[in-house]
This record gives sequence, structure tokens and C-alpha cells, in this order.
Amino acid sequence: MRRSAILSMVLFSSSACLLGQISSVAADRSGTRPCSLLDPSAKAVSAADLFRAYDSQVHLVRSLHILGSMSGAISGVAGKPLELAAIIDLVQPDMIRITGIVQYQGSRAVELTSDGHQFGLLVPEGGGKVFLAGPIDAPPNSTNPRENLRPRPFIEALRWEEGKPGAMKADPKMAAGSRVLTIDVASSEITPSRKVDVAFDLVRGVVDSLTAYDSAGKRIFQARYSDWRTGMDPSSGVPVECYARHIVLDELEQNYQVDLRITDLVLNAAIPKNYFRPSRPRGIPFKRLDMNGGRSVQ
Repeated sequence: MRRSAILSMVLFSSSACLLGQISSVAADRSGTRPCSLLDPSAKAVSAADLFRAYDSQVHLVRSLHILGSMSGAISGVAGKPLELAAIIDLVQPDMIRITGIVQYQGSRAVELTSDGHQFGLLVPEGGGKVFLAGPIDAPPNSTNPRENLRPRPFIEALRWEEGKPGAMKADPKMAAGSRVLTIDVASSEITPSRKVDVAFDLVRGVVDSLTAYDSAGKRIFQARYSDWRTGMDPSSGVPVECYARHIVLDELEQNYQVDLRITDLVLNAAIPKNYFRPSRPRGIPFKRLDMNGGRSVQ
């Protein structure tokens, strides 16, 4: 069966046992062996060593297919965070589709899609849902905090950006045995040149967090990583090192947090580009965002 058909079946399944159906393959694909990004035999770690570890992760991820669970909290939005089944697909450099499904119901609660140029966002509104679409860099200044979700923080948290190594430093706020490496991120069409701080746990040899700053030095978001394990490369059928199974994303400008726990991970499988084209679900009101962040009903 073609992968596009498989993805569609998983995405639109109304089975009440969605998570149960994928649990049997999750253990095999996620891997169980803890892994390290650094050479465990090294007696001392340099800035060059940390950058090689970071850069290897940059080039490791060409695509991701993730199954798991996620919950989110947005400042200013009342109510208990809803635990959702999560389906996430990503293709470098900037295509992503995140679908949150109400567990045991099979209905989509939220969906964020981007083809690198346009994005679509399905979110609750009142007693129903609304679908918003607009250019990828439409300003997030809606009075409804849910409408200010944007693809970029998720993309950068899941697939790190290329860059050049900067200074390595110890952070007094972090535990002993930790180092922070600053990366000068290369500019792109929608991402200006800026910096990220990558915090390494030297004892376990993994990354604890990545903090991104804008060109003025203001923090944009922080992603925190834990439960690093091996993953499977379907092209070779062998385990590849190494990916976190628990990621917490704090978007610091829009004040929301998303907690993602990965149960099933496939690295570098072929995913059709048309899968990331934003499309409005049938019967859902459509609102287009403009470059001022305003919207018009259509």
C-alpha cells in the first residue's frame, strides 16, 4: 500500500481504539535503548565536539513520521488541557502537519499544516471549529490565542536548523556537567539570521534544551528534550542514533506550551509533498489571514 494511503487511513480513522492499534508497532519503531550524541569514552568535551553532535542531528532528520500523545496549555485560555493522540509528519526544510485527535473518538481537535509557503490551522471556536489559512509569516496577533499558533517553533523544535558554532559556556543555573553551545543559525527566506543556545548534559551525552532568540536577542521559544532513544531508518532497516521521545515546547512570545510524548517514530521515510497542502475540512467555516494578522470570513 502506498504511504499516502497509509497516512490518510491513520489520519481519518474513526476507530475508538486508535492508540491501541498503533501500540503493537510502537515498541519496535521507537526503540528502547538509550543513546548518546557524544562519545562516551571522551575524557573532555570541546565546543567542536558539541557542534559535531548538533550538526549530526541537523543532517540526520530529513523527514519524520511520529505517533504519540500531546497536550497543550495557552495563556489566557481557561480549561484543563486536553490529552490528544498526535500524528506529526515533517519534511525538511519547512513542511509539517500536526494533527491532534480526541482519543477514543477519532475526531480532529486541532490541526496545523504548512507547505512552507501557506499554512492552515484548524482550532476550536465557540461550540464548533474554524479553519484559518494564510501566508506562513502572517503576524500572530489575533485576540483569540488559539489562532496564534504558527508552524515555525514546531519545525525548529523537531528538526534543528543548520548553523555555525559559537561560544561554549557553563550556565550557573544548570547542573554541574552541563554546557551551553551557541549556534549562529543561517538565515532563510522566512527565518532571519539569529542564535540558538543548545544545552548539553555531558554525563548522558544528550541535549537538554534548545533556546531560540530573535535577531534582537529576545527569546522566542525553548524546547526541552528527554528520554533519548534509538530510531529506525526505513531505508536501511537498522537503528539510527538518536532522538528524544519527550519534547516540551514553550513558545515564549505567544505564551503557550505543548507537551509531546512519542510512542512511534520513523525517520526519513518518503512522504508526498501534497500531504502538506493546507485544505479546509468540509463544512468548517473558513477565515483567511492577511499580512496584518487580520482575517476575513469566506
